[in-house]
Amino acid sequence: VQNLTIGYASSEGIQGKEKRVAEQITFELNRGDHVAILGDNGQGKSTLLKTLANELPALSGTFRWYGQAQIAYYAQHVQHMLPLEKQVKDHLLHTAHASVLPQEILQMAGNFLFSEEDLEKPISVLSGGERARLCLAGLLLRKHSVLLLDEPTNHLDVETVEALGNALHEFSGTILFISHDRTFVHQIANTIMEVKNGEIKRFPGRYEEYVYRLEQITEDESSSNQEKVASDPWTQR
Repeated sequence: VQNLTIGYASSEGIQGKEKRVAEQITFELNRGDHVAILGDNGQGKSTLLKTLANELPALSGTFRWYGQAQIAYYAQHVQHMLPLEKQVKDHLLHTAHASVLPQEILQMAGNFLFSEEDLEKPISVLSGGERARLCLAGLLLRKHSVLLLDEPTNHLDVETVEALGNALHEFSGTILFISHDRTFVHQIANTIMEVKNGEIKRFPGRYEEYVYRLEQITEDESSSNQEKVASDPWTQR
């Protein structure tokens, strides 16, 4: 990624009026990196992921995936694109990569808490959480080499989050994901990106190292502020 600017080309249909979310984004990832994208809501995490997934055009700059990269993008709207008339089992069979064995499909379905009875259900009768589980199970069965996941744990129960975390931890490809679930981030990420105030910073290392660095920065700023107050003659009066 080189000098990337992300955002929206126009606002409310007004041509030429850009909304820039973050600028001068430059970083490089290695194949197999598992990257958690962190930051407060509204800072641009989803905008970055949409851009890297080619769902949203970049305003300027460039990014390039390695040759033959097979990219899968998961967002909350994806579950609304499921074929409602199909049964759960048929959808998974149709979705899975040609190299995936039927037994592996059944195992993946079980990992995402679909019973044998559930496999015969039409997708139209599934709840929102069940549809999210089905999307994620199908995504993993496709055997993509790059996964871009926007809040994949939303609408999932604790057991399913754990199953998804285990599957992604073992995944040998590249993952960039957004999540506010600290346990999930800790389980998967080996590097952190923070989106804040129009900038994106990379913190090599796992989540606990990122938290430790933030605590150190906060302590240093607090000490610096205390020193300024102590040295200010007006505070002595």
